[in-house]
Amino acid sequence: MGLRLPRTKTIDPFVLCFRASALGFARVGFRVPQIDLDLGSGRNWTVFRENSMKQVGDDVACLTFVNGRKYVDRAVVIGSFQIGMG
Repeated sequence: MGLRLPRTKTIDPFVLCFRASALGFARVGFRVPQIDLDLGSGRNWTVFRENSMKQVGDDVACLTFVNGRKYVDRAVVIGSFQIGMG
């Protein structure tokens, strides 16, 4: 059974946002799983919890991935936030 987290309205440019207090906090970042991106040839890129969610309001945190088609003029495959520079 999956975890049901309370979603909030989206905050542009993000499309998946949650109540930050419902996520819970870890030592570093929100209590969410790491994300492993398959780069092919058996390689992957791990996006750690502190770089996958960003607090964007008092009690709103959003997944830091966006649809690149909407922002193709400024798209980056792996953004600076995901690599720990945000």
